[in-house]
Amino acid sequence: MDQEALEAAIVDYVDACVRGDAARMISYLDPGDLAALQRRAVEAAETMAALGATEPMLCSFGFDSVEELREFDPAEFMRRVIGKQVQGLGDLDFECRIDVQGISVDGDEATARCVTSAMFPDADGVDRESVSERDVRLSRRGSKWVFHLDTERMREHFDGVRAFAREFEERAAKDRPDLAPEDDEEFEKFAVWGFRRADDGKVVIAPRFQRVGEFRQGVAPVRVFHCWGYVNRTGALVIGARFRAAKSFSEDLAAVAIQDSSMDEQRWGYIDVAGEFVLEPRFLDAGPFVEGRAAATLDGLRWGYIDRTGRWVVEPSLREDELRYEDDPIDLDELLEGD
Repeated sequence: MDQEALEAAIVDYVDACVRGDAARMISYLDPGDLAALQRRAVEAAETMAALGATEPMLCSFGFDSVEELREFDPAEFMRRVIGKQVQGLGDLDFECRIDVQGISVDGDEATARCVTSAMFPDADGVDRESVSERDVRLSRRGSKWVFHLDTERMREHFDGVRAFAREFEERAAKDRPDLAPEDDEEFEKFAVWGFRRADDGKVVIAPRFQRVGEFRQGVAPVRVFHCWGYVNRTGALVIGARFRAAKSFSEDLAAVAIQDSSMDEQRWGYIDVAGEFVLEPRFLDAGPFVEGRAAATLDGLRWGYIDRTGRWVVEPSLREDELRYEDDPIDLDELLEGD
């Protein structure tokens, strides 16, 4: 492949990257890099699974288990990753100019810098110019040049996962389950985040969580890396961290959110104390159950109340500021009369 053909390949590959054309990108990528990316993703997922948590790769890209991720074809894995990152981009019609600068060839290796200028329509439909630069690295495989992924960024991400897991376990070893109070109200959370006794401030659950919620019914929602689960009063993760968001339990049910990959947004449902879905995620937001009823919304604008079966007892017709919660008990008769 001469220099002109090499430049044409670089332009085509970078154009595919800008437009989110997964099939075209993958056709240029080094198969070894694809396999390495998947292998590192599996290692990270296994590391987090050992903590009872879900690695963000599984949450973000729609994999149900480490086993599914492990068995996935590397090219198809990359296709899913690219598709998620550039969702909707392929539907846009825009101009893209690519200037290849400083091609350097050393035997079977080559590098180049590309300056890309693309005209994207903004929210008002007005085209705005976006300029970016990227370095590309290629290797010759027979008569074909293949492009390499940014392995340094890959290594930094997955090394970060391992470092997080190591620190998390070290902090967990400092828990004091012997100090755990019997009542939820006797716990007090504190940052980084952990839990201590409210009466004397003694740490019970060592700080290791990114965020935490309140203890209710003997468990509290905690954020581990990028996903949420639930710990008990001794600090044990009794419901694995696999949710995108989670709220405290109330009346044996808790509202949790998962990522809806088909709509690129979170959807809320309800789990029981075993962590199993009782009401499948279909709400844009959902509140706690009070007296057998919970506030929920499908569109974020109109709220109603559901019962424990998910049936609407008050159809979505309320503003959020009209809702009533634990400190202001729900008067269904009053709400229904208002209809």
